[in-house]
Amino acid sequence: MFLAAGAAACLVAGSATHAWTALYTANALGLLALLWIALDARFAYTPLALVIVVALAPRLIAVFADPLFEDDWYRYLWDGLTSLASGDPYRLPPAAAFGDATLSPAQQALLSGINHPELPTIYGPALQALFTAAAWIAPAELWPLKAMLLAVDLATLALLTHLGVQTRWLLVYAVHPLIARETLANAHPDGLVGLLLLATLVAWRARYAVGVGICFGAALATKVAALVVLPLLMREPHARRPGLWIITLGLTATASVSLLYLPFLAGGTDLASLAVFARARRSGWLADGEWDSVVALTHERVRELLGDER
Repeated sequence: MFLAAGAAACLVAGSATHAWTALYTANALGLLALLWIALDARFAYTPLALVIVVALAPRLIAVFADPLFEDDWYRYLWDGLTSLASGDPYRLPPAAAFGDATLSPAQQALLSGINHPELPTIYGPALQALFTAAAWIAPAELWPLKAMLLAVDLATLALLTHLGVQTRWLLVYAVHPLIARETLANAHPDGLVGLLLLATLVAWRARYAVGVGICFGAALATKVAALVVLPLLMREPHARRPGLWIITLGLTATASVSLLYLPFLAGGTDLASLAVFARARRSGWLADGEWDSVVALTHERVRELLGDER
């Protein structure tokens, strides 16, 4: 209820200051609610139907809210339009369209809002499929993307339920302020990689190496940050045949990533622009220290598992 009230206040706020105040008030109240839920044992018996209702209330409001002090969504919609027009959002940066008199007013508005228009998109092919579908439904409109992100978010809640997460923690997820704000109000699509990694976990628990590889490959083609979970996935449940598990996982994950990237290889991928951002900010997935840590941990895990097999 607090989050819904805060989100509604953001919608009707008369100035940037009021909008920020409403937003942070909603976040603070939401975080207090999370602490209350985590500490009060009575929430362990919350009916699942109530969790769903509580989850839907702030999300439906956020879907109809305009993004607040965010401009990433301009790139999402532009990528979708570019994919529909040419089939490849990686070939040319948005700046290549500057001065194009054939663009509609809506397209011009999107183009003018994109940050770093001199760089091609940084978003992977799985996200491009999402953006393209949104553009196909309603070009240059944000609501189709938000509707799909809502479906992704509810599917995540369903998978958490399937994994046996206690209703208390489902309720924590349901009322978490960042989900309503970032995933739905601001239309950030990061929830897709979370959903795919949860699907990977489901397959891992079922000891289905092919499913693990497919889902992990799709997650990697969504956000390269998914790579950090690879060392964990390389340990087979019950450790019966770790060598075969690693080989199967590697082959299927490679095939999954390759199939998603294959249509775009001629024009480029998201990796070049990601490297630019990593060098500029020194906080991306390609930053030297982080990359070295991932490689070292993966190498250590392979040696450990192959050593166990022998």
